[in-house]
Amino acid sequence: FNLHCDENLWKLTTVGTLNSIGSLIGLPLIGILSDKYGRKTILINSILLCAISGLIRSFVNSYIFYMVMVFVDSFFNAATYTTAFTLAVEFISPKQRVIVVSLISLFYAFGGVITGTVAWLLQSWRPLLQILYGVQLLIVTYYWLLPESVRWLLTKERYLEAQKILNDIGREKQFNVPLQTLKDLQAPVDQLVDAADVNTTLKQFFKSFALTTRLINCIFCWIVAVFVYQGLTINSVALSTNTYFDFILTVLIEVPGALATFFVMKTFGRRFTLCFSFFMCSICCISFIFIPQDLYWLRLCIYLLGKCFSAMDFSVMYAITTEMFPTPLRNLLLSVCSMFARTGSMIAPHIPLLVNVIT
Repeated sequence: FNLHCDENLWKLTTVGTLNSIGSLIGLPLIGILSDKYGRKTILINSILLCAISGLIRSFVNSYIFYMVMVFVDSFFNAATYTTAFTLAVEFISPKQRVIVVSLISLFYAFGGVITGTVAWLLQSWRPLLQILYGVQLLIVTYYWLLPESVRWLLTKERYLEAQKILNDIGREKQFNVPLQTLKDLQAPVDQLVDAADVNTTLKQFFKSFALTTRLINCIFCWIVAVFVYQGLTINSVALSTNTYFDFILTVLIEVPGALATFFVMKTFGRRFTLCFSFFMCSICCISFIFIPQDLYWLRLCIYLLGKCFSAMDFSVMYAITTEMFPTPLRNLLLSVCSMFARTGSMIAPHIPLLVNVIT
């Protein structure tokens, strides 16, 4: 659509903003649906609808229609990561969450590297979208491969389904879970709320000063984390003349970030890791401003180091948020935090325009 012309650059950056607006609207809705109808059901259907809209987008010839499909795509894609993350966390014990958070971040980075490599090889957006979204159609197989969240099933008092899943997991060790044991497994924090009525649950939630304060703090941290993370990712293509190489580097640096997240969180805990990564990221970003343009490799190293710490705080935010709230509202409130964070990602695509104005 000739969006790389100087006079059309605002149209190019608006694509990212509209993507964030679609996520902003879709996140709370899909969060509510996943808490009501299940993580697995909403996750699979969201990815499937996202794949269909993405494939349609790859064939459009109108900028307006393209923007419409960007909105539809981002709407359905909004809560896929948060829902998948919640589903994974609810399958494990608190002791194992650190390694799971790190593994998810690790594979997220690998996915970004693969995307950048495929884009570099194709250098055409239509076949790129067709490959990326075509692969997502395989999510249909997860109807048979992926079990529902046992914790969610327990909050809905669907004990027989939860028992079957746990017995399937323990079959190799010949371990069966008695039905009465499942009925006694309701966590104390989950007993404080009525899982059958979301409105009642929310009212009880906001009556708690501690929980409300946690939510406000999480929202603020999310906005900062997403703004910096998205800004560093988007602006990475301006580091040198090879935009594909720069993008792959900024995504690949998240691999050591994920490994560092595991060791630091395991040793010092969530709160220290979050504060440390925020502080170091800010130091790197501020230092980058004062490095001369001719010192390319030093600028690149500081930039990548900042992205590494940004990826760390981004991962920690998911871990902290999912652990702070009760199961009946966990994915909804995680989606709410991510929704407010979209205000940061809406601004981030326009950073290159701001740079042009300043310089």
